Amino acid sequence: MLEYFPEPEEREPLTECLECGESLYKGDVAADVPDGYICRGCWQKVALENAKRDEMKEFIQEYDDKKEFGKWYFEPQIVVLEDVSNDNHE
Repeated sequence: MLEYFPEPEEREPLTECLECGESLYKGDVAADVPDGYICRGCWQKVALENAKRDEMKEFIQEYDDKKEFGKWYFEPQIVVLEDVSNDNHE
C-alpha cells in the first residue's frame, strides 16, 4: 500500500534582512529597526558597527559576553514576524 505525503506548503517571505538580504518568514525573530528588519545572523555585526561607546561600556559592565552583544543591543526592538504588510518601513 502506498501512502500519500503532500508536498510541504511553500512559505512566502514577508520581508528581507537589510544587511544580508536573506528572506524573513512568519515566525522568524528579527530586530525591527527604522528602515526594516535585521536578521538574527546579522545582529552582532550591525550592533558592533552602530553601538556608541557608552553602550559598549554598559554591556561590558553588565555581561562581558561578546557573543550576546547583538541580542543585548537590539533587545527592545526584537520581534517575531507576523505580518509586515502594514508596517511603516516603506
